[in-house]
Amino acid sequence: MTGLTKKQIQARDTDWRKEKMLLDLLNSEEMERYKMLESIAIAMIEAGSDYEPIKTAIKSIMTTKKAVTDPHQNDF
Repeated sequence: MTGLTKKQIQARDTDWRKEKMLLDLLNSEEMERYKMLESIAIAMIEAGSDYEPIKTAIKSIMTTKKAVTDPHQNDF
């Protein structure tokens, strides 16, 4: 979702504590993307989808969105 590992996200926060949830450390753009992916996953679960189709859909959306929104995609 962010392209960062859990440790990298935690390292961005100078006041990180174990009791903080990782979601608390996402910026507004990352949180918006998370909520969008979460709503898709919930809809698929409620429709009776299995894990693999959900995983495939999320990966596909993440790849498509990154290609569209990545400001550095044309950097050489």
